[in-house]
Formats: sequence, structure tokens, C-alpha cells
Amino acid sequence: MRSQTHRPVPEKRKTKAHVGGATQPGMAWVNRYLEARALESAGDIDRAIRTLEEVVRTVPNEQAPRFDLGILYTRVRRYPDALRELYDVSERFPNDGKAAVEVAKVLLRLGQPKLALTFVRRALALD
Repeated sequence: MRSQTHRPVPEKRKTKAHVGGATQPGMAWVNRYLEARALESAGDIDRAIRTLEEVVRTVPNEQAPRFDLGILYTRVRRYPDALRELYDVSERFPNDGKAAVEVAKVLLRLGQPKLALTFVRRALALD
């Protein structure tokens, strides 16, 4: 008979919610954020937007939920809402070139190419 060796059971991959997230006070928003991302992946954009709106109300200074909300607003052609969120991210995080590019895209959709160009230039200056 062979001797059995005990191998440690591999630990599940940790997400932000597991790494000091959901169990710490003030970090429950991470679970809602991840839920919104899952809803988006499943194609339930309306619920993803509602969930992200809730997250942004809870943690208005967090970059990722606000950026993702802006992207989803763009996806459903809610351009003024998208501009509000993405512009806020680009101002709060001026080194975020992706936010500047997304602001430029929304401005183009809103018929403001000259203003869009300033955000393209800002993004290029960061590279």
C-alpha cells in the first residue's frame, strides 16, 4: 500500500473583496463593485449601472467605480452622465490617460471636437 501524502488544498484566488475587503468596516462597497462587474459581464447593463450608481454614492472618491460607471453610461448612450463621471475621474486623477481619452470620446459624441482635442492632448502628454 502506498503512503498517502497530504498536499495542501490550493487556496481560492483572492479578489479585492477577500483581501482585506468585505470584512473591514467601510469596505463593503468592494463586494457591490464586483457584483456590478459580474452583472456587466452577464449582459445585465441596467442592473450594473444601478449597482455602480449605488457604489459611487457610497464611495464618491474611488476611481474605478466612477470610471466604470462612465463607461457604462457611454455604452447606453447616456453621454451627459458619462461626461460627468469621466470628467470627474480625469480631474481627480490627472495622470489617468484612459479617463482623458474616454472624456474625449464622449465629447466627440456630444459634438465638441475642439474640447475633445484638449483631452486627447492631455492623454498623449502622459505617455
